[in-house]
Amino acid sequence: MIREDFFNKVFNKLRVISLHKIEKSHRYWNCVCECGKKTITRSDSLTSGNTRSCGCLKKYNSVVKTHGMSASFVYRTWASMLQRCNNKNNPRYKDWGGRGIKVCKRWISFENFYEDMGDKPCGLTLDRINNEGNYEPENCHWATTKEQGFNRRSNICYNEKYI
Repeated sequence: MIREDFFNKVFNKLRVISLHKIEKSHRYWNCVCECGKKTITRSDSLTSGNTRSCGCLKKYNSVVKTHGMSASFVYRTWASMLQRCNNKNNPRYKDWGGRGIKVCKRWISFENFYEDMGDKPCGLTLDRINNEGNYEPENCHWATTKEQGFNRRSNICYNEKYI
């Protein structure tokens, strides 16, 4: 774009108010954000969308989207479940996603998973009731490692007893 095309134009939350400087063939623009703060931004950052605000948008999005539980056991359980089922580069993918085990759409969101499963009780792990079924509210519960040991593909059942 030529210089005149930027004057008074709006790029996301930024309105160009004047040319700040030209340096090494890059134009820098004085902009005012919707929040009222002024900032200086390069032309290519405006047109590419790399710069969408003075920085307030990033701060706002982190406050709105953050649940504050990313260091919790239940969050790590949820993240591991997604990795095993969706990431082909995960070493455990072959035993979950590679077998066709999926995570229900509702549980793609941590907040929904947490609403359905609650906090991870101490000493328990996430278990699928039907070992061939997907990760979904009606097929999952918190279980002890002993309970999970009975729910394995390698178990052979003879007369209702596991060997």
